[in-house]
Amino acid sequence: MAEVVLTGVRKSFGPIEVLKGIDLTIDDGDFAVILGPSGCGKTTLLRSIAGLEGITSGSICIGERVVDDVPAAEREIGMVFQTYALFPHLNVYKNIAFGMRMRGEPKARIAEKVDEAAAKLRLTDYLARLPRELSGGQRQRVAIGRALVREPQVFLFDEPLSNLDAELRVDMRLELANLHQSLAATMIYVTHDQVEAMTLGSKIVILDRGVLQQVGSPLEVYYHPGNKFVAGFVGSPRMRFIPATVVASDRRQIKVHADGISPETIVVDADGSRLAAGDAVEIGLRAEDLRADAPAPGHLLLTGTARQVENMGHSSFWYGTLKGTESELIARLDKHLFIRPGVETQFSVDPANVYLFDDEGRSLERHGFRNENLEAQARRA
Repeated sequence: MAEVVLTGVRKSFGPIEVLKGIDLTIDDGDFAVILGPSGCGKTTLLRSIAGLEGITSGSICIGERVVDDVPAAEREIGMVFQTYALFPHLNVYKNIAFGMRMRGEPKARIAEKVDEAAAKLRLTDYLARLPRELSGGQRQRVAIGRALVREPQVFLFDEPLSNLDAELRVDMRLELANLHQSLAATMIYVTHDQVEAMTLGSKIVILDRGVLQQVGSPLEVYYHPGNKFVAGFVGSPRMRFIPATVVASDRRQIKVHADGISPETIVVDADGSRLAAGDAVEIGLRAEDLRADAPAPGHLLLTGTARQVENMGHSSFWYGTLKGTESELIARLDKHLFIRPGVETQFSVDPANVYLFDDEGRSLERHGFRNENLEAQARRA
């Protein structure tokens, strides 16, 4: 396996620049997920690594080899596409073996590698079947098997689960995670689905409009977003933002005022050295941090009016607006709590769970914020 290093990678289609100077290192053995909204450049970046798109400038290294001018077939990568791209007239065995046959490899080696891949992907009993006789998840495993027998340095996945139903997506996520653990392979995976990103990735690469926004572990980008875009994109339901004004600030604390939140002055332990009194900032709140039960001492209080409540069984999602403002709120309620639309509800939130962003959307670093899972993940890394 190998690391992948991108240096100043740019890609333009005529006057439109799709990738705007990407500097990125994906370590050997990483499961790196490229995450972002539609049109942000995810697939173009993946295709550039694969050699299916030529880059306009910059450089791409796979292992210790610069591959800028190396054809896709010689880059030692295995790619799995959104569409399965299976040959409908060939059975599973022949589909998996196709690339090896085209390279003229010995029949005995082909049989050995296909059997090995089929065993890992639980396809041994289906080798004689045609693609039309398989489920969607089985077809996707065949496409993965075809990449597996190549023994690539890097696996590339372009939204491979998007055509599957919800239950199959869960199953395939688990299978991909198990495959990564068993192979210890370098994998790069493109998706717009943040659940896939959070559950599969050891490293998340967040793109927006061709610009690299943040790179980190799933919990790093969730608990320490680098900017407002990352904070609002990572998380389901997404973070909501409330306008606020700086009252006072220094390196240790930021004091702000926000309509609809009490007390009148909110104190957040964060670095406010680049702020001044009167500056506009935004407060970010996640749904799971808003509590509808009795507030603890020192917690902030908010009152909202429900617009809609989604009962999910295990919990409910409350959608509404902050009283006296037009700011939207989302709260995750306990499964035993039922609230009708139109009813006012009081919420509380621990100031330690408040995120702050300056008027340019940059995150203001919080002090003393601790998450045991995040710290454990850092120790393992």
